[in-house]
Amino acid sequence: MAVLEVTRFASRKFLLALIVLIAATIALFSGDLSGTLWRDVVLGTCGVYLAANVAQKATSKEPVP
Repeated sequence: MAVLEVTRFASRKFLLALIVLIAATIALFSGDLSGTLWRDVVLGTCGVYLAANVAQKATSKEPVP
């Protein structure tokens, strides 16, 4: 079960979203990004990540139980 949990968070989509969120947070605390723009980056990143997951599940060839 531990292997499943580790690989669950090792997808390219998740890692890319995590990198974007970390970079935006660093930019926020360094003063390069305003709070409003950080919020927009977070909402956009989460929205794209969720939409990509839905699209992946909708187009998968696996049978639905």
